[in-house]
Amino acid sequence: METPFQYDKPAIGKNFIGRKTEAISLESMLRSGQNALIFDAPKSGKGSLIRQVLYNLKINSYPFIACRMDLTRIRAWEDFLNAFATSVFRAAVSGGAEMNELYGLWLQGTFLGFDPTSYNDTGMLFTAEGKASDKDSYAILSLPEKAAARFGLQVIVIIEEFQDFMLMDGWEDILDTLEIVWGEREKATYIFSGSMINAMKKIFMEEKRFYRFAEYLPLSPINEREITDYILKGFLKSGKVIEKDLALGTARLFECNCWYINQLLSICNSLSRGYITENTMMDSLGMLISIHEPRFIEKVNGMTGFQLNFFRAVLEGYSKFSSKEVIEKFGLNSSANVLRVKDALKKKEIIAFDDDENPHIIDPLFRYWMKTCFYKI
Repeated sequence: METPFQYDKPAIGKNFIGRKTEAISLESMLRSGQNALIFDAPKSGKGSLIRQVLYNLKINSYPFIACRMDLTRIRAWEDFLNAFATSVFRAAVSGGAEMNELYGLWLQGTFLGFDPTSYNDTGMLFTAEGKASDKDSYAILSLPEKAAARFGLQVIVIIEEFQDFMLMDGWEDILDTLEIVWGEREKATYIFSGSMINAMKKIFMEEKRFYRFAEYLPLSPINEREITDYILKGFLKSGKVIEKDLALGTARLFECNCWYINQLLSICNSLSRGYITENTMMDSLGMLISIHEPRFIEKVNGMTGFQLNFFRAVLEGYSKFSSKEVIEKFGLNSSANVLRVKDALKKKEIIAFDDDENPHIIDPLFRYWMKTCFYKI
């Protein structure tokens, strides 16, 4: 039987909750050809938001094609170009004959070779033959514009985990190239999405890459009431009941992160037969923690003593980390060391800071585990 609490795939349609304002804003941006920048913590709903908006456009018969690619497994420029070309061709081309024609028109003579038999495969359409020249890069990065002009449709390019460009050799030159080529765009529209908050801030806010190219769309926390209603209705679908206060407490514990919430509720649903008690919820929370604990232990093992002390100061509600009181209480050594520790925790994507330099622990379950299991406070 289908579980009412799905966490293994993006939530769209009836499973999409909250973020209605963001969905309306993103759809309006895409319809007007405005590029979008979206970044937030891992599993915070970025993918669901994008897919829901594309779903809305589709059911309203808006003429577009979407090219999506994820940089998670890409570490070389030539691999990116291959994946980029493949995503455009798979989205735009309807058959082998058209594939041959458009390859000849758009990519013939570049470093990407094409085997016609690969069209029916699910992997890369092209083979990389050597290094890409500047001319090759321009030809490939211009493919969305060419597809939009040929088919008379809006081409929406979604690049997920955009910050992973920084893991490639010569990433600064790579971003220079992307800014130059995509800065000339007229018909294609781009969505840059990323799960590493501090890395995305470095690219777009600190270094001001793609300045005025894409509009930042911040994701507000999903309303607690919406999450609570979602939990109540989800259990009702399974013929079960949960107290409203317990549902609300679940939403607050995970800071309305639906991925964690759905995991917890799925476990809880499997353990109960009728009434959801607090004991059942706590048993489910223990199971959820046991699933993620190896990841948390690995994260802690990668933190220095100073970093752990800084983290505890955040847990205890401090924000003036360079003050004499905090430095002495948490053994942070000096204000210069505080800055080094702060920067290290940002690079590890453990803590983020708002515009007023207030800290926020990015992962809500890691926060809970550190407080209750590691420090036991």
